[in-house]
Amino acid sequence: MDEQKGIQEPKKRSKRPLDKDITQQTLPALKPVLEPIWVVLIFLAIGTVLVPIGGVCIYYGYKAVEVSARYDDSCLQQYSTNMDRQAYLWQNGANDTALSCNIMVNVTQDMVAPIYVYYELNGFYQNHRRYVKSRSDAQLAGGHTLDGACSPEDNLGGNSSLPINPCGLIAWSFFNDSYTVSAARCLVPRPAGWRTFAV
Repeated sequence: MDEQKGIQEPKKRSKRPLDKDITQQTLPALKPVLEPIWVVLIFLAIGTVLVPIGGVCIYYGYKAVEVSARYDDSCLQQYSTNMDRQAYLWQNGANDTALSCNIMVNVTQDMVAPIYVYYELNGFYQNHRRYVKSRSDAQLAGGHTLDGACSPEDNLGGNSSLPINPCGLIAWSFFNDSYTVSAARCLVPRPAGWRTFAV
């Protein structure tokens, strides 16, 4: 009996939160009920700050000059199908002069430096499941074995003796088009009474 009295039983832990205001969520809170006049005044104050900022953003947004020109179909006009275009690109992959293309773009407004050139892709979904999975981590780590995850771009022309390195749609969709922009200065004739201007 004496031995049992000397041993203390461990206290049972309760999941009940402490009896404090913050744990019992009984802190006093500010619950304002605004009258309509205060709501109107607050919205007017916010509007007087944000409307001028929005006006400045719209003004500078309309000042930007944007010109677009599609060049994927104009540079290889002599080839009617995508297979013919792909064969031409494969054949001249190392010949930069054969793959260069000149496009004339008419700009009707003055463009202030700096001028940025971007390219736009349509019908390209880089978050598609097949696109994301089309890669070989073993190959990227330095291995030579393909685990079949690179389909459909794992072998060159379907020939298993010609593996593509790096393989997969991710590696094959690296767009490396480069641009050189030059201004052709010419005078555009206008009717009598109009001044000619340089383009």
